[in-house]
Amino acid sequence: MMPLSRFFFWFFLLPPLGLLAAVSGVLTDPSGAPVPGVEVQIVGQDASTATDAKGVFMFDVPPGTYTLKVLGHEISAAFREGSPAFIRIPFFSERVIVEPPAAEGASVSKTELASTPGTSLTDKLASQPGLALNGLGGATQSVSIGGLAKHRVRLELNGYRVEGDRRAGADFATLVPSLVDGVKIFKGGTGLTHGSEAIGGVIDAELPQPADSERPAGIEVGYGDNNEDRFAQAVLTSPGAALALAYEKAGDYEDGDGTIQPGHFTRYNLSTTLKRENGGGQQFFDLFFSRGEDLGKPQVTTRPTEYPENTLGILGLRGFDGAWRYQAGLIYQKLVTATKDEESDLSSINAHAKAFYEHDGLTLGAELYTRQNVNADVVLSSGLQQPMKGAWRWEIAPLAAYEKALSAAWTVEAGLRWNQIWASNGDNGRTDGLPTGLARFRWSHGRLSMNASLFNTFRFATLEELYYTGLTARGYVEGNPELDPERGFGGGLETVWR
Repeated sequence: MMPLSRFFFWFFLLPPLGLLAAVSGVLTDPSGAPVPGVEVQIVGQDASTATDAKGVFMFDVPPGTYTLKVLGHEISAAFREGSPAFIRIPFFSERVIVEPPAAEGASVSKTELASTPGTSLTDKLASQPGLALNGLGGATQSVSIGGLAKHRVRLELNGYRVEGDRRAGADFATLVPSLVDGVKIFKGGTGLTHGSEAIGGVIDAELPQPADSERPAGIEVGYGDNNEDRFAQAVLTSPGAALALAYEKAGDYEDGDGTIQPGHFTRYNLSTTLKRENGGGQQFFDLFFSRGEDLGKPQVTTRPTEYPENTLGILGLRGFDGAWRYQAGLIYQKLVTATKDEESDLSSINAHAKAFYEHDGLTLGAELYTRQNVNADVVLSSGLQQPMKGAWRWEIAPLAAYEKALSAAWTVEAGLRWNQIWASNGDNGRTDGLPTGLARFRWSHGRLSMNASLFNTFRFATLEELYYTGLTARGYVEGNPELDPERGFGGGLETVWR
């Protein structure tokens, strides 16, 4: 299953053979994975075909210029005798996540996730190249990309930003992993496309979506019982909607030495997406709720800590219409942390919105993120403390990116983003602003391509790092309102043979 995404389509076109040639192409996503079962037409001719299991399509046509129609979009393509053409055409598929054009990532399918061992989505992703687990173990572990962890890896669900309420960073602890349809992983240069908390990269998980050309309509029901870990789920998909329910309960288990280990936890998930056609555009209305109980693993630390409650809720809209792509959502998060004698309760209401306009290689857009009414209640033996009460944060980031094909082989891409933040916890307010940029060059010839890039990135301190003082899973911490943003610079050179 392809994750919900904006596709880039790559055509490897063979030279003509005689007057009528077998003009062929390969349709892939940004990671190079083939896109099967998509119809390709030549406008104005009675010529239509579909990509096969490897994303290949073919027409018998003489050399010349043709207009191809794919997924409702048209593109002019020139085929010259004796000179193979390499054409890259960016537009939308039926399934869309709102990302700027500079965002390029790798995809992990639902099938691959199902065949990878692990009790959480984080466990399963740790086997991917460049990714590793971070933390003391259990469902609340976070993931690192290229050695960068904690709040340096941004997590998203269907493109909606998930904040990390712990010092260890964001996690997918409340997700039942079998419910996830696929994952998109972005590495390096994501400061331009995603802003703060993306120094290491971005991981975007896709929830069940309405039926389309990639997914048939139907009902999926599952149940499992493995070493006191029981789960049940049901997924219903139709062309206009998707509804998914999942429940998982893990009990204490016996290790190899016969010792009973307290690995218990419970997770509940509800996900629904409604799809609406609007002329040449589509809208998706999302509702997601998840709750995890007792998600910690106390035996792995000298300071036994549990999370009696971990809640995540999302209500949002995303879609595209002509040259516009947009997304907006409200996110509710709550985390309860407990030790033997202490307990903390951290909750927030967040909002995330982004919109992009694209025309002739130029993309203009903006992203907005805010956390409001962030409250932290710490119950100690000496009484109640409130290190954060009504804290808030705003992030606003306009951006511009441009992509230009210099020749059939060379493409250049550049972008600039300004990131502005305001944060406050009563009297302790602060403001920061930083630019991020990206320059990328691509060269391609047949099946061989090379990418070279230079970029800078950054990370603003979180509200918890600035203002939270009190109990965490790692003990007592003290916030520092004077923390400066982190900055980073990088580059890369990649060679790909497809």
